[in-house]
Amino acid sequence: MARILSIRTTMEWEQILLESVKNGTVKNQSTTVEYLEDGQMAGNPAAWELQDKILRINRNGDILRLHLRRGFDWESNRPTLIYTGLNDQECSVWGKK
Repeated sequence: MARILSIRTTMEWEQILLESVKNGTVKNQSTTVEYLEDGQMAGNPAAWELQDKILRINRNGDILRLHLRRGFDWESNRPTLIYTGLNDQECSVWGKK
């Protein structure tokens, strides 16, 4: 897995944040996130690093740990890389390459 993720170019991911709202429903927010070769994130003051199968994102000292795995993208019908974890508000964060 580490060989696949030795990033030499910009990698663009779709990321979904699942937020609970007050009335008990869940709000999905899909965005595009770019992880740059230099460990920075495009348009974002955060930095990232890969340690084993954990993608660590540092935003002003707040560390988000995302578990990286191989997966299957049913929308494009092909294998892909995925990540998942919880942010500091305990909302689910999902991503796919």
